Amino acid sequence: MDKIIGNVSRFAQMVTSHQQINKDQPKEEVALKANLSDQVNISDEAKTKLSEESQKSVNEALQNITGKGKQKTDDSMTEMEKLDEKIAELQEKLKELQQEMSTLRLKGDEASLAKLKLLELEMVSINEQLLELNNQKIEMMKSG
Repeated sequence: MDKIIGNVSRFAQMVTSHQQINKDQPKEEVALKANLSDQVNISDEAKTKLSEESQKSVNEALQNITGKGKQKTDDSMTEMEKLDEKIAELQEKLKELQQEMSTLRLKGDEASLAKLKLLELEMVSINEQLLELNNQKIEMMKSG
């Protein structure tokens, strides 16, 4: 019983020590410190890379999910149809992100604001992809 009380006491001390927030720290660092026992600093470049990798994995998962229920095969689809489909998927993802970002803004806590920053980076990445796909579509329309 004393051992359990000692463990609970140590756990409570760990929790309270991690809840102390330094006002000078960036919000992302505070959120990480509150959620992890070790402090981790992530550079802007690493955040961008993480956002790109997570976006890529989300896109692949969406393609796998939506690809199984398609009536048309990828071989029978024209390049224009493929572009239109990708554009529609990205536009849907943007709508989902906007809804999630609205929810996070309403919460307003530090963790939500940190996640909001990551979602903003993801949104920029999706917008870049949309721009590139639309440019490809314009070039196809000019040439064909």
